[in-house]
Amino acid sequence: MTTNFMKPTNIIEHRHSASRNKGSQSNHQPSLHQLKQQCPLPTLMEHLGLGKYAKPSSKSPFRTDNNASWGIFNTANGWRFKDHGTGDSGDEIAFLANHLRLDQRENFPSLLDVYRAMAQKVVGDRAGKTQPATSQRTESTDEPRLLPDRTGFGPGTDEQHQRLAELRGFSIEAVSWAVERGVLVFGEWHGRQCYGVCD
Repeated sequence: MTTNFMKPTNIIEHRHSASRNKGSQSNHQPSLHQLKQQCPLPTLMEHLGLGKYAKPSSKSPFRTDNNASWGIFNTANGWRFKDHGTGDSGDEIAFLANHLRLDQRENFPSLLDVYRAMAQKVVGDRAGKTQPATSQRTESTDEPRLLPDRTGFGPGTDEQHQRLAELRGFSIEAVSWAVERGVLVFGEWHGRQCYGVCD
């Protein structure tokens, strides 16, 4: 049975010290500007499964929208989104904050970490696509495809069940039902609490 882990920031412990903040800007980590070049807003939206909203005029991906009052556009300073219905706007980090329902200022280090991980995935995917066809065939035939590592994932605690139910609007009974059947698991990913959905 494979395990498809959903966005790991569905449940996040927001505990970041100032030293962690400074560490994230170390030389071996790309800057926010570099991340935006590696994974601009349209690419980020595609990566999140929201590619159909990555256009100048669209209905909002974040709220019920009767008219196309939302859209993205490219400026001299990079990509931005704008919601004409609410006045909300921002860059890739602001988009992630809205998507994950997090406060951008309070959770900036967490959002930056998530954005960095996504940018690395995008870069890795691009590198894989540019490999010669013979190399790709060798990889698919000679190397077994590894299943997702479920080490450290389990049924979770009552507190985690309650927090997920409140965050996603599920009933606690629905969460318990999924846990009892092994469909829903809880654990940690890069030091953050998260949940996974098994197929």
